[in-house]
Amino acid sequence: MELLVSQFERLTLNRVSAEQELEAIEQSVSMILDPEKRRILYEKYLSPYKSADKVIYTELCMSESFYYDTLDAALLAFAELYREGSLIVEQGVFD
Repeated sequence: MELLVSQFERLTLNRVSAEQELEAIEQSVSMILDPEKRRILYEKYLSPYKSADKVIYTELCMSESFYYDTLDAALLAFAELYREGSLIVEQGVFD
């Protein structure tokens, strides 16, 4: 019985942790000022109905190369905002 309670507690903690992580991700994406960057990240990573890259850039009337440039910039903007830049590694840190 105690093992069952322990497993239930662990599952509950994992769920809460996952929900907090998703909330932090969604908050960071929502703080990106450029609406195109926000939309790309939402459509590619957060939407319950994932879209292929080609579908996203076609819907946004972007060329493929412009889409990928914007995606790169959006990911960098996200990394800067997520948990106060915890994903950013400065050049030379691991050299």
